Amino acid sequence: MDKQNVLIIDDNTTNIQLAANVLKSTNLYNIYFATSGEKGIEQLKNREHVLILLDINMPGLDGYETAKIIKNDTLYKNIPIIFLSANANQESIRKGFEYGGADYVTKPFDDNELLHRVKTHVDLFVAHKDLQVEVDDTKILLEQYKIAVDTSSLVSKTNPKGLITYVNDKFCEVSKYSREELLGKNHNLVRHPKVENSVFKDLWQTIQAKKTWKGTIKNLAKDGSTYIVEATVMPILNTNNEILEYISIRTDITKEIQLREEILSSQKETLHTLGEL
Repeated sequence: MDKQNVLIIDDNTTNIQLAANVLKSTNLYNIYFATSGEKGIEQLKNREHVLILLDINMPGLDGYETAKIIKNDTLYKNIPIIFLSANANQESIRKGFEYGGADYVTKPFDDNELLHRVKTHVDLFVAHKDLQVEVDDTKILLEQYKIAVDTSSLVSKTNPKGLITYVNDKFCEVSKYSREELLGKNHNLVRHPKVENSVFKDLWQTIQAKKTWKGTIKNLAKDGSTYIVEATVMPILNTNNEILEYISIRTDITKEIQLREEILSSQKETLHTLGEL
């Protein structure tokens, strides 16, 4: 496993050496140091660090102000800071946490305590970083899936009451309604009058039971034309298994249905003609 970079910021080189020796003994860390807050902040620009050991009482920028600058920088704000100080009163500890410290170690420190605290925060930071990478990768993957679905399907979402909260461009294109005309309405806006009520009753009973409904539905576009979709409607649940919203993905099969009807009509005409011969 690669060693992790730890930065020690302390104006006392003896303290730096003591802490460095303890951490180096584990063979888990590369140790870098700075003897002032200003130099420590510059060190952060040179490489990635997983932890900062920060002395509080330093000339110039003290530990609190150094931590404040670090935590206000989006590049470094997630790096855990463990404050080091001989002053272990409650006020100092409270102030350290207020300035973004993750932990506090009193000097002179116990070697085992320092090792355990450092390892705990390094492990948490690395785990969080790995998780963030997974989340980012998942977001990219989901966005690609969304693009693929949006390109070929009519997608809509409704709230639990059935009012439309989202439609994609394909939905607007096929239904001939603008997004503004659809949002806040229910799907009755595109309902074809020849579709039986029993179809929608079955749909709602199914999704309200937290199940997925699939079926073919005839819809009516704004210009009065008919379009037919193969629909999948499902509930989206929260962690308490409660319905947050419904999502519907529809495939426009109008041309396929029309082609099938034309073929059937042609076959009937052919059979009729053959019957007359």
